[in-house]
Amino acid sequence: CWYCDRSREWWRGKELCFKRGGKRCYVFPSGKQCRAAASSDLAPALIALGAKAEVASLSGSRLVPVSDLYRADGACSHTIGGTEMVTRFHLPNLPELSGTSFMKVAKRQTLDFALVNAAAKIVLEADGATCKEATAAVSGSVVLPTALPVHPLAGQRITPALLDEIAAEA
Repeated sequence: CWYCDRSREWWRGKELCFKRGGKRCYVFPSGKQCRAAASSDLAPALIALGAKAEVASLSGSRLVPVSDLYRADGACSHTIGGTEMVTRFHLPNLPELSGTSFMKVAKRQTLDFALVNAAAKIVLEADGATCKEATAAVSGSVVLPTALPVHPLAGQRITPALLDEIAAEA
């Protein structure tokens, strides 16, 4: 959060935010919970790929879709318990005629929170021009890493105009 991570001097005399144990959000002042943006660079890529996280505790381990690791509460954005930890990610094999892309937009090129991260995966039919499957996800501009609605691509011939239309909708 741009506000939570401010200096001690900035916080002096100010009411604490939800993330710091207070009762307000500086991002959305009228909000009832923390709305700090999820800035993970990795999460949208893993979501777009359909990855699962192995979550382990003393009582065993379980596989969870990466998208299910997050909730829309910036003060406590993860769903795993305090005695659990992610031990590895399981990535599905990419099928033939598939491709992926990732883009990060930030104020600075390195060591900066993303204004937006976007990741996508597309799988083509054997003809090499028709979409068989498409997935995409974003983070940075939203309170939790979020899958985007790119399913209308399936079954359609991929053209630059169609991609522009889907990107505008997303």
